[in-house]
Amino acid sequence: MYTRFRQKLSKKSLMVTICLVAMLSIVAGCASTNEVKRSLDEVNKTMLKTTEALNRSSLPGEVLPDTNGQKKAEPWEEPSARIDAFIAAHPDDKRTASALRVRQAMLLLAFKKYNFADAAFDQATDLHRDRDKALKALKDELIWWFKEDQTQAPGNEVNEIIAAFSEQIKNLGDDPENEDIRDYLAEMRAWIQLYVASHAVNDTMLANDIASAMDNYAETLTNHDITAINTGNTTPGLGPFDLQARRQIRAMTVIKRAAEMVKVIEQDDVPVPYKNEKAREIKAINR
Repeated sequence: MYTRFRQKLSKKSLMVTICLVAMLSIVAGCASTNEVKRSLDEVNKTMLKTTEALNRSSLPGEVLPDTNGQKKAEPWEEPSARIDAFIAAHPDDKRTASALRVRQAMLLLAFKKYNFADAAFDQATDLHRDRDKALKALKDELIWWFKEDQTQAPGNEVNEIIAAFSEQIKNLGDDPENEDIRDYLAEMRAWIQLYVASHAVNDTMLANDIASAMDNYAETLTNHDITAINTGNTTPGLGPFDLQARRQIRAMTVIKRAAEMVKVIEQDDVPVPYKNEKAREIKAINR
């Protein structure tokens, strides 16, 4: 009955990760120079164009892999090389280097370079922003998620992983400065919980897993977000890069996935026992 759920969510969540991490101003509060801005702008542009061919002449040969030009650079190599080059040129700026290493780690995770990502996280030793600290604190959990074969049932460690995400979300609090990373972690936690739900062995377990995922996720949404989800349109007046608009668009994708699961148990007349009032207000997951 539940084989339809046993598909990889990684591609969808991977692209969400790439786009979101590219937009995070991870180095805000560090050394503010034109060179840092140029470096970050180039990293962002490349991360957002992962399917485009890279121009190897855009960087000095000595900072790119395979300097003899024997192969075409992979999409992650140029932005990663830019980060390495900037850090090498500023050996005393540990604060900026650490923030950049977190960004580099997330980029490498998105391209399944797990060992490199692990090393980049480990080199982020002088972190000052809550967002950077949260991502590094979740290093092991992030690597697990990106490596996980979601066609297989999750192991016993998944509850601890979900709890780790919840802890960091709580630690980030309501500070507006942390809104972007809090949204990201909440979304990722929701995908992990829906992954767990996709391997439920019966209707009751599936209903409980959906409820747990949506109760947690709905708690991070505003009333405007709920309205947007129910209407299928972002809140009027928000620009395409507005943080709230991006959250609403991503939330619609999460809710669509949850609604597919609710539809399966609806035919057996099994209710989903939501506890969070906001979850009950989302029409697509309440039948």
